[in-house]
Amino acid sequence: AATDEQDHSESDDLEVVIAYTSKHLNDREAKWSTTEKEAYAIIHAVDVFRTYLYGRKFTVFTDHRPLEWLMSKSEPAGRLARWALKLQEFDIV
Repeated sequence: AATDEQDHSESDDLEVVIAYTSKHLNDREAKWSTTEKEAYAIIHAVDVFRTYLYGRKFTVFTDHRPLEWLMSKSEPAGRLARWALKLQEFDIV
């Protein structure tokens, strides 16, 4: 699941949810490692919220480190390479 939140600068630390998304994993996706599933959640979220995110800096909050893991792969192959390329389109802080 993911949310798209917007800061309200007139209030300290106030973020308002403007959209939600979630996705049911199919049988093949359910067999992925936890790190791959969490990386895929980020991919799904940027796909769904692309209209809001493209061309803007944004922060990904997660309780795991899938983004760092994905971007640290020296030679990702297959779906991991596609995910890494997709994330390079965005200005993730």
